Amino acid sequence: MRRGGEVLLVGPWYCFQGVTRRATITNADDLRRALYPYLGDDASRSALARMYSRIMCTQSVAWQNSAEGVANHIGAMAQGGAIAAIVLPDLSGESDPRVSAVASTEMQQRAGPVSQWPLSARFA
Repeated sequence: MRRGGEVLLVGPWYCFQGVTRRATITNADDLRRALYPYLGDDASRSALARMYSRIMCTQSVAWQNSAEGVANHIGAMAQGGAIAAIVLPDLSGESDPRVSAVASTEMQQRAGPVSQWPLSARFA
């Protein structure tokens, strides 16, 4: 999710294994605080719902109707150790909060464990 020159990446905890623990947000309260500024955007809430349905293998997204519901639900996932996040400067120059088609294509062409991908490919 992009906002005000920053990118908030949220995903399964194992995606952040190569990132220093000091930069990674794993605490539920810290993640809720980091999420709130992004939750005014429907696209961001939708992206979190898609991530949730992939990780939890369910389409139940009634909780996404309010920013507070989203923050609490995603925070609970962090508390359970299922996800983590990181805030980075947005150097892409893109204003679109969705992943670009180029990044999606690059991810599909990678082979092997994510832990062996270059850091830029992991974040893409």
